[in-house]
Amino acid sequence: MIKIILYVTTFLFMFGCAPKMDKIYPTKTKKSKTTAEISIIRNYSFSGSAIRIYPTVNDRKVAGLYTKNYIRFYVKEGNYIFGLTYPNVILGKWVKEKGIKKLVKANHQYYFLISPTLFGMEIEEINKTDGGKRISSSIYIETGKLSDKPDLIAKTIKPLAGVVGLKEEK
Repeated sequence: MIKIILYVTTFLFMFGCAPKMDKIYPTKTKKSKTTAEISIIRNYSFSGSAIRIYPTVNDRKVAGLYTKNYIRFYVKEGNYIFGLTYPNVILGKWVKEKGIKKLVKANHQYYFLISPTLFGMEIEEINKTDGGKRISSSIYIETGKLSDKPDLIAKTIKPLAGVVGLKEEK
């Protein structure tokens, strides 16, 4: 019985909820002939599914996404770093993953996918076909917002995480 409790506790620490910290910035650039369209999609995966991942543009958090959530926004032509950050629920600090430096051109579409790795998360650029397929089965979240639409796995884990003190702060 003790082993089961330890496994469940370890599981919740690895996949549980984490506190919201810092400001989330909405992107305010409107679609025009001088802007590019950016879509960032959170991959569907059991690993880390109850933790919001925060896509960043030039180190500014633009949303909080659960699995199968995506954001779409516009930026002016120029150089950007598209990255992500997420909370380490055990240490209570933010983990910042390596971002993608990208020269964005006006009137182009760019798609990025956030996925779990063996030791964290990563962001990668994907093609338009793959991006379109993933978006068609995902839920849109506005920039500047936190998703309140966790998938089934996250909905199941979140109440259990609250029992061991990992309840998310709003």
